[in-house]
Amino acid sequence: MSKPAALAAALCFVLADDGLVPEWIELIPAPGADGMVRGTDSRAWRFGNAAAVAANFSRRLPVDINHSTEIKAPKGEPSPAVGWIEELQARNGALWGRVTWTETGANALKGRDYRFVSPVFTYDRASTDIVRLTSAALVNNPNLPLALNSAGSVDPSPELAPMSLKAILVALKLAESATEAEAVNAIHALNANLVTATNSAQTPDLAKFVPRADHDAALGRAVNAETALNAVKTTNHQTAVNAEIDAAIAAGKVTPASREFYVATCASQDGLDKFKAFVASQPVIVKPGAIVNGGLPAGGQTTLSAEQKALCAEMGVKEETYLAELKALNGQTAAA
Repeated sequence: MSKPAALAAALCFVLADDGLVPEWIELIPAPGADGMVRGTDSRAWRFGNAAAVAANFSRRLPVDINHSTEIKAPKGEPSPAVGWIEELQARNGALWGRVTWTETGANALKGRDYRFVSPVFTYDRASTDIVRLTSAALVNNPNLPLALNSAGSVDPSPELAPMSLKAILVALKLAESATEAEAVNAIHALNANLVTATNSAQTPDLAKFVPRADHDAALGRAVNAETALNAVKTTNHQTAVNAEIDAAIAAGKVTPASREFYVATCASQDGLDKFKAFVASQPVIVKPGAIVNGGLPAGGQTTLSAEQKALCAEMGVKEETYLAELKALNGQTAAA
């Protein structure tokens, strides 16, 4: 749970207009059906447990004039109390306080100098739950846009200061000359944009986004199709290689003993293309249908023919490698 880190003083309630000095005053009203209490400036806080807030009372709290305890006291300016809250009670979901009034406070109420009471309380920044009452004030402005911020403490601290309209305008990227009404309109526009963005996230455009499960299924099908296609390509290539080599052997342009060597050199399409070009330019070296001692002279072969050297040059194969392969295929030893 995040620390209660903010003070609020925007709930203002009218006092009885009878010139009497009340002992008990309502400080925070019972919440609405949604569990929220709302100030006259439209800000809202969650207030679901008045008894817990009352139980958080540990010492008498001041009642001042126009929140001087929160505004003037941190600056070292006079902030006299006109009353002291001695006790808190939860009544039907609302928070009430028993006040002992000073002579100044009692006279202010009798003379109807002030008509409203405004509480100051800490609340949880994340949940907006009201946590503790810190003071109250007699005021005449029923809509106080006063937001006091602490450095994370439950109780007020000297670092508390009212947030200025200028700071709000800077945060909203408005000109310093902008009015309070323009700032409120900008906030409403941001809220509207947030609602639009939230709705868009919940119902994304199917022309641009697809569910992850559908994406994964499509990707799996694509991978399987690619694998199958590669297998078909490999089979077709091997069939073409065998056909070209068989045709070259039948034409007497290469010897049967060299078959496996040519299969290896034709493993790629580039190798097959070079083999075709070689065969096209190669003269007949073995009479078609004739049996030639495994493709090598009877006494063994120690050098390559001109045609074989041409093949090596065409295929990019070293002559000694080709000669060794021929010897291995015909059972000759390396020293032969």
